[in-house]
Amino acid sequence: MLKKISIVVFIFCLATESAFARAGGRSSFGSGRSSTSHFNQGSRGSRTFEGGGANGKNYAPMQKSTTPDSAKSNPNQAQNNPQNPQQPQPQQSFFQRNPMLSTIGAVVAGSWIGNMLFGHHATGVNGAAEGSGSSFFGNFLTIALLAFAAVMLFRFLSRRKNMPNPQNTYAPTKSVEIPLADSEMQKFAELLIAVQNAWSQQDLEKLKTLTTLEMSKYFSDALAQNISQNIANIVENIEVTGMEISESWQEDEMQYATAILEWSALDYMINKSSAGEIIEGSNQNLVITSEAWTFARYSNNGKWILSAIAQIE
Repeated sequence: MLKKISIVVFIFCLATESAFARAGGRSSFGSGRSSTSHFNQGSRGSRTFEGGGANGKNYAPMQKSTTPDSAKSNPNQAQNNPQNPQQPQPQQSFFQRNPMLSTIGAVVAGSWIGNMLFGHHATGVNGAAEGSGSSFFGNFLTIALLAFAAVMLFRFLSRRKNMPNPQNTYAPTKSVEIPLADSEMQKFAELLIAVQNAWSQQDLEKLKTLTTLEMSKYFSDALAQNISQNIANIVENIEVTGMEISESWQEDEMQYATAILEWSALDYMINKSSAGEIIEGSNQNLVITSEAWTFARYSNNGKWILSAIAQIE
């Protein structure tokens, strides 16, 4: 008798567990010349993983960033994007699409097995009395199994009710285009020169006041490499020769602006252990550089700081 009861309970639990499982249960700035790297790095808010450009000067999305890629973290967004066609999804079975029926089926199976094993009147030495007792016990076990299944079904439905809908949990950041006054352009030029000067002086504390925490970390890693090798990258005689706003926008209280900057400068490497010997570049010939710098600030009254750098392709 105990063996038969164990078989029934095991089969029922296995079926119930299967139903729940199908229902979804449980630089870097390298040590080379220039304060910038050959990577696109930093954050551009919701546009971090979008490229851009102006007048034929284009830049790609960020390659190194602490900003989560919303298209990857939210599959629904990627599927709804016409540039990302939906991938074919595996066809679910009928019971996978209807998990409640799977549970009910498990209950019916358990009831049927119980009746099959215990529902008939057994005969033997005690005759009718034995058959009556066996039938009573079988019915009792069936009722117990049904009660257990009802409790499990109630828990399952409660859990399904409280589960968040993945289609409703993602709230995309609203990005609004904003105009910038011409005076902001001069601030970007001054910020570029200040960053290059701090880089040349290997002044990380100054860089921290000019950049986001993420960009400060990239500068810090690159400076650590140079300091470890006792070398320094000097960028001097800087003159901004061109500047154009590629895009400017606002997200909540944050404002962003990406500008394509062009400047000339003396850009070379020195060996600090040998009286400043030039080991790469020239302190006589100007170098022309063009990059896309993204600046960020908090509200209209905030100070612009460097948020990302992208190479012009």
